[in-house]
Amino acid sequence: MTQGRSASTLRTAGKLMDGEWRVARIARVNVLLVGSDGLVEKIVDALRPDFCQPIEVWRPASRLVLPPIAGTGTLILQDVGSMPRDDQRRLCDWLEVTAGRTRVVSTTRQPLCPLLEAGTFVETLYYRLNVLCFQVTECES
Repeated sequence: MTQGRSASTLRTAGKLMDGEWRVARIARVNVLLVGSDGLVEKIVDALRPDFCQPIEVWRPASRLVLPPIAGTGTLILQDVGSMPRDDQRRLCDWLEVTAGRTRVVSTTRQPLCPLLEAGTFVETLYYRLNVLCFQVTECES
């Protein structure tokens, strides 16, 4: 757990309802977390014990390395909105072939809909990543 914060505290900080938190933890579907970098990173870290191994992480400005097609596991995409279009297409093709064997957890600071409208984000990839979408915000004190 990040910085000694419990999963319950992180759930509350992200304004996730109990049912949403439970689904995010146990569902084997792709999850998109929209919110500040720090908060979504803490939520991903809190969820990590529930992820299937192996876990691959993609960070902005790094080369996208996709897990083997035959394998299972979890792919974490940080700030997916900044992913280059070529990598978006490669990821979309890979998701088509893997058909649910690898769970994808994506994070973004900004909603992806404006990127779709501007033509800078691949529409098919958006729908594949957005199976469950949680808008997370810091609770006000």
